[in-house]
Amino acid sequence: MNQILTQKEINKIQNMCFNNPAKCCAIIQLIADTVQLVGCSTFAKLNNKSKRTVIYQAEKLAGLKIENRKFISLIQ
Repeated sequence: MNQILTQKEINKIQNMCFNNPAKCCAIIQLIADTVQLVGCSTFAKLNNKSKRTVIYQAEKLAGLKIENRKFISLIQ
């Protein structure tokens, strides 16, 4: 992933997560809902593409990676 956040911003976010995890989960949920994150297979269906094609392109698409699973934003 490209380093978009500065180390100071990363530290601030990490401290907030440890100090108030419930609030951080709510923030993450709001962000996920706003950028409309979906799994690769759902993204493929919505864009009339092959699931395999989307999986190969996933690294280049904007999204979120959780435990080696890529969730792609519908807003590209």
